[in-house]
Amino acid sequence: MTGLLANTTYYFNVVVADAAGNKSIYTELSESTEPDATSPTPGNSGVISTSAVTTTELTLNWAVSNDSMSDTSNLKYQVRRSYLSNISTVSDAETNRLLEQSYQTNDTSHVVTSLTPGASYYFNVIVMDEAGNKATYVQVLETTLSEAPPPEPTGLASTVDSEVAITLSWISGGGTTAGYFIKYQPGITAPNDCVSPDITVGLVNSYQITGLSEATDYSFRLCSINNNESPDVSGGETTGAATPAVPVSAMLSIYSGAEHNCGLRANGQAYCWGKNNAGQVGDNTSTNRLVPTAVLGGHLF
Repeated sequence: MTGLLANTTYYFNVVVADAAGNKSIYTELSESTEPDATSPTPGNSGVISTSAVTTTELTLNWAVSNDSMSDTSNLKYQVRRSYLSNISTVSDAETNRLLEQSYQTNDTSHVVTSLTPGASYYFNVIVMDEAGNKATYVQVLETTLSEAPPPEPTGLASTVDSEVAITLSWISGGGTTAGYFIKYQPGITAPNDCVSPDITVGLVNSYQITGLSEATDYSFRLCSINNNESPDVSGGETTGAATPAVPVSAMLSIYSGAEHNCGLRANGQAYCWGKNNAGQVGDNTSTNRLVPTAVLGGHLF
């Protein structure tokens, strides 16, 4: 007798009849079929192909599996994704990696979205029969297309906000720009590139840098980046040196000399600016100061 379900109990009997139509029955017999312990067989030897690959999407395709007990229309398929080559078995795929698609019946393709440009991914498909037996296809590796390099930003400018903060502003070059690397250093010469950036920001057009040293020149370079797994970095736009300083408007009172000025903040700290040929600014230099510079000595007034 064929076509029975696995792991199911059936009852059988035989009725015997003679030529006159008299009948008699045998003793009823019960019997259970063996559980289905055979995994499905992935179609086309488990090959998974890819198509319609873009910077952020691709399509996975596979052939229908076969099973000794379950009809092919009742088989279910699950898709797993990983950055590593570690989803070749059912156990590894279920335990370690991202669930890309939950079990779907009678499925032979899946569109993967929201991928990173220029990134490599491993994919696999798990097929499951009605008894819960599972098998994997053959793990496949695919790399998304890379984005074009981003255009340069323009119009980089710096604004002194306080004695410890400077705001940079710029205009995006558009295109594939997805963010920016900011590199800065003390002095009047901008960094040569944006390798090992000090700051990474998204799609904004300004950023305030804090924690700077008062009365110290800083120079800046701003580089565009795209969304690639290893981003392309533009050569960058630079701006002239900017010096964090206390704004004149922050002074509680101001005293003017012939060619220099001094002010007092609410905390009692004195600041001077202007001509400094005779050390009148009080910073132990003879360098003229265009912005308020703290008077050294630690005195409060």
